[in-house]
Amino acid sequence: MNVLKKTLAAVLALVLMLSLAGCSSKDMSWAATYDNQQIATGVYLAYLLNGFYQAETKVEDPNSAVLKQEIEGQPAAQWIEAEALKGFKKYVVIEKQFRELGLSFTEEEQTYVNKYFKQEWDTNSGVYEKNGISQESMRKVVENSFKRSILFTRIYGKDGTKAVPEEEKLEYFRENYARSNYLVLPKKDDAGQELDDAEKEVRQLMLDEYKTRIENGESFEDILLEYEKNQAEDPSTVHSHDTPGMHDTIVPKTGGSFPAEYVTQIFALTELNKPITFEDDTYFYLAQRIELLPDYDQDAMDDYEDAIITALRTDEFNEYLDEEAEALTGVTLNEDVFKKYVAKTIKAD
Repeated sequence: MNVLKKTLAAVLALVLMLSLAGCSSKDMSWAATYDNQQIATGVYLAYLLNGFYQAETKVEDPNSAVLKQEIEGQPAAQWIEAEALKGFKKYVVIEKQFRELGLSFTEEEQTYVNKYFKQEWDTNSGVYEKNGISQESMRKVVENSFKRSILFTRIYGKDGTKAVPEEEKLEYFRENYARSNYLVLPKKDDAGQELDDAEKEVRQLMLDEYKTRIENGESFEDILLEYEKNQAEDPSTVHSHDTPGMHDTIVPKTGGSFPAEYVTQIFALTELNKPITFEDDTYFYLAQRIELLPDYDQDAMDDYEDAIITALRTDEFNEYLDEEAEALTGVTLNEDVFKKYVAKTIKAD
């Protein structure tokens, strides 16, 4: 269930409350219409379910019933329904703009969307179906999240209508990413068994010795090459370390896939080229923060293009979508659907 909550939180964006026209209909299969397009009720139900999961993270007592509590000064049920409507309205904005701009998924993008959706549905179809969310409705919601990303790139990416200047991206990159050399030794053997204390001490002492040698003037690259040759069955097969970037890594301040302790230690270093040793529950580390080289820097920054512009422009993009949603007209809600499906009808267990 935690996977479902995280997925929905990432997939479904929320915006400010918006006024909508409404009508009564005995047909409960659709929740809204716009531009002669119908939006299935299941799409709204996905946002309603997401609203409930969001509420679970905001109530004062996570061990008590969500709907018996308040969020931001209002009954949780009202908050959930308001958040669901916000997300639903933003869904319409994204769909309209994507179509009006004549955008579509490339073959590669569609393949990725299909793969992502299949994994999501295979994992969480039970709770979706229990809440009246069909496979097709959930696919629409997933596709909408990818359309949002494409719209974002269309505006702020390279050649976008409001492309982020290269200088601004580079400045952000230098402030929020670090480059480091590293040698990592696990605390388990090749079979996955925990090493005994004596074996762990050997590994720690090895890194301490390497650290001292670097402090005395040897290069990290030479130390690493020596270590790799010592580990290889045929030392002559070990490649050289002459190419920049071959054995260092770029570490984002947000951590990403890097161990938390590694990120903390690297960004705590204010002196470049100073070797340090440290450990966490899983590894022993020898590391060194090094300079972000200008030429290499640009290439590395390109690898983080999406992450950088997301960090720099997400707030602005959300404000833009809020404004577009506020100005949106021609959307009609099926009042019977919104009366029937409310917070208390959610089956989240």
